[in-house]
Amino acid sequence: MVVKSFERIGFKLLEVKPFDGIKGLKDEISCLKHPLQLLYDSKQIHFKVLKKLLDMGVVWFSHHMKLFVFERQLNVSKRKEAR
Repeated sequence: MVVKSFERIGFKLLEVKPFDGIKGLKDEISCLKHPLQLLYDSKQIHFKVLKKLLDMGVVWFSHHMKLFVFERQLNVSKRKEAR
């Protein structure tokens, strides 16, 4: 829906990047909320590494937010005017 709305007004989708897979997972699955919250809040280096590895595995199906990168498409007449 978001992508189509931007495409209708002349933008092209270049990239979609999901963020924060662990937060998305802990917010959606209540039985994992407490253990994932402990991992999420931990400042110890070995837990930070574990959090990063786990996040890379789950971010593609469970995420807190997404970054959409669009590029404005110029039609042929506007490209000539820009030169």
